[in-house]
Amino acid sequence: MNRILSIFVIFGTILLSGCNDEQKQAIEDVEAPQVEKSHVAVAPSLSIRTLENQNTITLTWTAQEGVTEYRLYWNTVGNVTKMDQSVVISKGLQYQHTAVETGTTYYYRISAINENGEESPLSVEASAKVDMLVTLADEAAI
Repeated sequence: MNRILSIFVIFGTILLSGCNDEQKQAIEDVEAPQVEKSHVAVAPSLSIRTLENQNTITLTWTAQEGVTEYRLYWNTVGNVTKMDQSVVISKGLQYQHTAVETGTTYYYRISAINENGEESPLSVEASAKVDMLVTLADEAAI
């Protein structure tokens, strides 16, 4: 970026040498455009916990600076994208995905959204599967 600004200043100086005083002042008054830095948050890492026969997957993450809400995406085939099912979590650092099917693997990715509504890239994918607990009584029935 410094090279571009340096070239701009040199180019401006060359232009000034062939201009009258009014034109010189107009050129000197022009400022280089300021590029506003985006402060898109960084997606947190997911932690997952499951309980047998509960049909619930609990996802937790750590707070990220400048984040106002999180968006959790999931599917059951992997390679989660922003086109998959999602839920916005505006309070808290935990989500309980209820009514999941026993024996089905669920894949998750999370993004962070800042106060300007800018969404981060997705986190690394995490997965979980609720296993069914088989008791001796259940085995006798099989």
